[in-house]
Amino acid sequence: MRHRVRNALKMLGLYGVARQIMDGHRRRQKVAKMRAFYRQFIAPNDLVFDIGANVGNYTAILLSLGARTLSVEPQADCMAQIKARFGKQPRAAFYLGGVAAQQGELELHISNINETSSFSPEWIERLKDRPGWEKHRWYATQTVPVTTLDALIAEHGVPAFIKIDVEGYELSVLQGLSQPVQALSFEYSPELPEKTAACMAYVLTLGDYEFNAVHKESFVFLLPEWTDAASVQHILEERASIRRSGDVYARLKGQ
Repeated sequence: MRHRVRNALKMLGLYGVARQIMDGHRRRQKVAKMRAFYRQFIAPNDLVFDIGANVGNYTAILLSLGARTLSVEPQADCMAQIKARFGKQPRAAFYLGGVAAQQGELELHISNINETSSFSPEWIERLKDRPGWEKHRWYATQTVPVTTLDALIAEHGVPAFIKIDVEGYELSVLQGLSQPVQALSFEYSPELPEKTAACMAYVLTLGDYEFNAVHKESFVFLLPEWTDAASVQHILEERASIRRSGDVYARLKGQ
């Protein structure tokens, strides 16, 4: 039935229009879902760090919730897009560079697809066989400045929430944080389960946290209740064969 409708629309020259309408509807649904999800962590005027902001799609959601945002992105082309979108927004701040365990400089690897970049050669090597990732060509490197979460906090204040999506470099980002924040998230990759465990272990050195996780960009928690690190690690390892990433969320108990 779907194929017949598609063919009929193509004959009438309306398939492209219909596709645009459906794509727009799906984008609006996703935005609404993201806004509802992040409201549990973010109130108006809260400070939020978007670490690995890419072209600013998460920054847009955070700003729409009334947050004050710091967008951190090491790629100059991506940062130019972020500033074009939000440069006149008084609640938006920007840092062109990366985040690591220590301040300095690092070599950034850049892919030909979706403005993807990573500081982690190990992550790039582990993901090369994941379906869809075989098309990535890491065609360039560049040396970029890196700072720490502690340094960003010293300059901008303590955030209510930190979103970390840095393509395999999440542990090093967290290691530059020496104080608890109300809540944070970091991306996990099923190919690197030991890194996920290490990230949660490090977060627990900062405070009394509980955890949950989201598969891909579903914005639905995998577990019905917030729980301990071991339980989250177990559910992620059970789903490792799916070969898709997602995000681990941590919040201080009692929040």
